[in-house]
Amino acid sequence: MTLASPVVWEHHGIFLALAFLLLLRRLETPNEWIWFGFAYFLEFLLPTFDFLPWSYGRLFAPLIILWLMWKATKKQNVSHFFTTFNGWLNKLSELEI
Repeated sequence: MTLASPVVWEHHGIFLALAFLLLLRRLETPNEWIWFGFAYFLEFLLPTFDFLPWSYGRLFAPLIILWLMWKATKKQNVSHFFTTFNGWLNKLSELEI
């Protein structure tokens, strides 16, 4: 009920930040990345409007994330992008030591 309330739309980022971060491990296809980017734009980048239909952008972002999380439950492995990026970060941290 809090997520659908127009009074707290500015605070959705607090509720959804962890969901966005955890979903990064399971995104693989370009379509998933596009939907993730669109939801990120609606939730974190688009300013809060009190003008219909733009005012409901922050309501659609959690729905998109829930749909992506539902699709991610069928996957057993971590995405290739995530493992490659982690390997790159490990190599980078070893160079500085």
